Amino acid sequence: MSAASDMLSEGFLALLETSGETLTLRRTPTITVTGVVDRSLERAKRKQEVNFDPERASMIAVKSAASTPAAQVGETFTDAHGRRHRIATVLPTDGLVERFRCDVT
Repeated sequence: MSAASDMLSEGFLALLETSGETLTLRRTPTITVTGVVDRSLERAKRKQEVNFDPERASMIAVKSAASTPAAQVGETFTDAHGRRHRIATVLPTDGLVERFRCDVT
């Protein structure tokens, strides 16, 4: 690995240690960095209306090879609050981090 790759890897591992959230995938705890977004808020702002039924999405990042085999579209992460993050898109990996766009229910 190059020096830049080493630094990126170390930075992501530090982020996992300080801000990581444990999600369950295939009955296995997996430490992730998770960001949840309420898509309906942006839509409501554009339409200037109130929506009481939020459409939530999340972006999940895990260390590559944290789940073997790699997570696939349709699989579900579950968080400590019981929310389910169903993988909608597997984003291209850089070999260090796997990223997923998910629908949250």
